[in-house]
Amino acid sequence: MSKPSARRTLRNAAAVLTVMMMGALLGAGVAGSWSELSGKRDTIAAQRAGVVYLRPLIGLIGALTAAQSTAVQGRPIDAGGLRAAVTGVTAADSAHGAELETGTHWSELEQRIGVLIDRPVTGAGAYQSFGDVVSLAIQLATHIGDTSELVLDVEPATHYLMDVALLRLSTVMLNAGRAADLSVLPLGGDTAADRAAAIAVARYQVAVAAADITTGLKKIVVNTERPTFGADLQDQQSVANALGVGIQFQSAVDKLAPPMLVRQLNRPVTAAELVENAARVNAAVVALADALWSQLDMRLAERNTDLVEQQRLIIAGASAMLVGAIALLWLFAPDRRLRAADDDSSTVETEAEPEAPQISMIDARDLLRAEELVHVGRAVQAGPRERDGAE
Repeated sequence: MSKPSARRTLRNAAAVLTVMMMGALLGAGVAGSWSELSGKRDTIAAQRAGVVYLRPLIGLIGALTAAQSTAVQGRPIDAGGLRAAVTGVTAADSAHGAELETGTHWSELEQRIGVLIDRPVTGAGAYQSFGDVVSLAIQLATHIGDTSELVLDVEPATHYLMDVALLRLSTVMLNAGRAADLSVLPLGGDTAADRAAAIAVARYQVAVAAADITTGLKKIVVNTERPTFGADLQDQQSVANALGVGIQFQSAVDKLAPPMLVRQLNRPVTAAELVENAARVNAAVVALADALWSQLDMRLAERNTDLVEQQRLIIAGASAMLVGAIALLWLFAPDRRLRAADDDSSTVETEAEPEAPQISMIDARDLLRAEELVHVGRAVQAGPRERDGAE
């Protein structure tokens, strides 16, 4: 093998090896980035499934709380509205129950709600029965918050949205209903002072949770990356507007649990006032929760769109780098100028040195015996033995 050919072979091998190394590094980088982004998208999908489930579930908790207060007062509950709320959660459980690991939690809760609808109770029995069901519903909501990883979200805006919609609002509904119910229930074994203290504690819990909600809504606006998000929250005309509904919610809470509640514990409050204000709080909570779930789902959808765009950029970048690597291999691996020079040298050598004719070798004794030499008169010197014989 000539030196130019050897150099070409080495250069080709080096170029192929370089491209292979570049491809391996590129593939590892692309695979790692793609896997990370896919993991984030899976998390968002689980979180959005949680939102789909929690939205009707929080609405159901509100319906159960309202039905509890109605039954405690001895009035017939809104069975149709309660069944509609149950139907909404059943649909969400059918769609996402398996991935959210609800297991038999919902089926058991649904069965108990059905019993309350079919065999209604009133008074203290309603307070106990509905209270147990509401507690189970809140436990299910907390479980879904865990399995959907909503509670683990590290982005401030979505974290505060989840915190308010999932944790704080349920506390407000539970304690507002409790304060109203305790105000109309017979004392039973309680003293008037004990009952008043229990009502005051429930109202205080409402006030504390409401203050946390107000703080959370402000933090949502401060930490949002969407310029229109904060503006949307400040529109008080739309029910789907979170802060507008939040203001209505705060107004309702202030009537049930004034900001200076601790200093007003001795102020007399009638059962009718507590029942009316608790109903307003419940309605405000349901509206605010629905608005917050809408905002949370919108935020998660936008984040998923950003991740999809990043994956597209990765594909485009990897494709461009691959094309570039192939182009480099095509351009620099074979040295065409050296190959052309070698081809020209071979052509010149062929023209300067024509091929020599092939000559057949004949034995000398055959030449001596050839008759053609005698006929043409060529003299051939005889050997010593032939001269002696002639003599």
